[in-house]
Parts: sequence; C-alpha cells; structure tokens
Amino acid sequence: MPTSSTNEDRPQRTEKKMPVFTYDVPIQGGKLNLAVWETSYGEGEKGKVSSSVTFQRTYYDAKKKVWGETAFIRQSDIPALVLALQQVYFRLLDQKQP
Repeated sequence: MPTSSTNEDRPQRTEKKMPVFTYDVPIQGGKLNLAVWETSYGEGEKGKVSSSVTFQRTYYDAKKKVWGETAFIRQSDIPALVLALQQVYFRLLDQKQP
C-alpha cells in the first residue's frame, strides 16, 4: 500500500551544488566546457577537500537548428581538451598554495 508523508517528514533538500569554477574553450563548431567541483569530507582540522573535473562539448546541430551538449569529443578536439585540463590543473595548484 502506498504511503504518504508531509514535507516535515522528508529530509530537507540542500541547495543545488555549483561548480567552484568553469573553463570554456572555443573549438570548431562549438566549445568545450569544463567544470571543477569540490567535495569536502571529514570534519575540523582533519577535514579534506577533493576536486574533480567534468567536461562536455557544446555543438550546433545544423539539421535541427539547435545547440546540443555531449560528453563525446572528436579526435580533433583532444588537443584543446588536453590544454584546457592542463590550465585547470595549474589553477587548482595555485589555489592550494598559501
């Protein structure tokens, strides 16, 4: 039998997590979008922060006449992605220095 609950019974949703920063690289027919996320774990002085990077390619679909997004990249996009990841990595290193 289905059950129902009130809003008081449900766990409170936290606000949507946003990336710490983003990095966009123009490529032929669109751009690469990289987003850097931080996750904190542990508490107090023993707490740690871990960074992760996600990416997607934004492209224009001329047949449908709309912009789309995908996690797939073309072979010709690999050099731009490598350079973008390198820039993101250097920025993360700079942020960790006191």
